[in-house]
Amino acid sequence: MTGLTMDDFDRQLRFDVINFWLDQCRPPTVAELASQGGGEGDRDETSVRRGLARLEQLHHLTLYGADVPSPTPIAMAHPFSHLPTPYLVKAGDGRAWWANCAWCALGLAAMLYPDAAPGANTDVAVSVHALTAPAGALTVLTVTRDGNLVVPPQHRTDTGAEEYDLHAVFSAPPSRWWADVRFACGTIQLCATRAEAEAWPRRHGFLDGDAVRLDALWRLAKAWYQDKHRYDYERKTPAQREVLFRELGLTSAYWAS
Repeated sequence: MTGLTMDDFDRQLRFDVINFWLDQCRPPTVAELASQGGGEGDRDETSVRRGLARLEQLHHLTLYGADVPSPTPIAMAHPFSHLPTPYLVKAGDGRAWWANCAWCALGLAAMLYPDAAPGANTDVAVSVHALTAPAGALTVLTVTRDGNLVVPPQHRTDTGAEEYDLHAVFSAPPSRWWADVRFACGTIQLCATRAEAEAWPRRHGFLDGDAVRLDALWRLAKAWYQDKHRYDYERKTPAQREVLFRELGLTSAYWAS
């Protein structure tokens, strides 16, 4: 990035991308964004394309290359993925989305659960359907309307209902996430045990990083993503990230790398 900030046009455009994706379960096309209007100044397809390029520079989304045959230019807008992934997040009203990684999947659940399917005859607001690495076993996590993460019994330890064997592995150093954010997300995987999470990077040719307990990942996801669909959302500064990591107990050398 080169010191760019969002003006009112870009802020409205980012807001429209995220909320279209929430409503329609897919990213909007340039024409759909142009037809929405809103924000400051005129909005047409040319201004939308320029705005999307600025948002990519600001790390709010990721675009496909110019020659990719996709109806939409938007590949990712965290926590959403346009391409299928091992992480499917479902709301109680029938909507479903692919998330980029284990962290994004819980982040999307954190963004959804306060408002998901009001009036539904269930306490479950959101479910996360994940294939664990490396076994590819399906695990379904649910989030209740009051924000509690419910884990299947087979993933709980013998020490108590709130202790889980599930861990997420992080590999790409945080300072390099946006060197290739699709690569970074591809290395954030859910594993059935801590041992699997620690072994996964070496087994598959990635850098060693950190294994994060599921409860810590859930707290991180809520802090990182719960307000991302709001108009006034701002990305966290490096100083804010450092404080958050420390508050969540993410203090290994990896988180400062």
